[in-house]
Amino acid sequence: MASSSYDAAGTSEQTFTVDGTLTLPSGVMNPNSVPLDVRIRVTVNGRTGGNPGGEPGSTARGAIRPDRKPDLPVVAGFSVTPAVDANGHGTASISKKEVEDAAVKARNDGKIQGRTANGIGISIDFDLPDTVKSLGIVLPRATLKSLIDAGARRVKISGAIISLDFDQQALKELYGQSWDGVTITVRQAGKLPGAAKKLIGTRPVYEVTVS
Repeated sequence: MASSSYDAAGTSEQTFTVDGTLTLPSGVMNPNSVPLDVRIRVTVNGRTGGNPGGEPGSTARGAIRPDRKPDLPVVAGFSVTPAVDANGHGTASISKKEVEDAAVKARNDGKIQGRTANGIGISIDFDLPDTVKSLGIVLPRATLKSLIDAGARRVKISGAIISLDFDQQALKELYGQSWDGVTITVRQAGKLPGAAKKLIGTRPVYEVTVS
């Protein structure tokens, strides 16, 4: 941490940044020369006693810890297995009951953890077989309303080809713009510009539409 502003002799809490370089795991290449420089913000707890060098006899030591977000919502979720047709397109509809059950669990977990003030989040994990090439996720209007009424601060939809996050405001906008719900469609992107293709390489790219 020589390049940072950290003062090892200080006894009060310190927040500073540390510059470094990512080391890729063995066998992982970087053919497009993506920059690996990183900057991490850390906080060192203040010492409550003892000598600042941390030699034997000190009663407490500073500990480097990542920035925390103690107000994150308590999350509960469920898994969904879509029906897949012969073309590799998977479809699934998220029911109001699935959302309500997850919301109840999140609230109960929040009470147990003493974090009810943090609100709740809903996680929807799609169990996708290897044959899936595209995905259609149906959120009926009743399901959207249930997510809003539950006060879900965050809704995360994830799977092998998808990772989406919606906050409460986004849910309200989806609800306000739909008559009978929305369909989120995920499919492989078409032809990419040369620069983008060079940067991405052979990795698959997907486009997401909401209708």
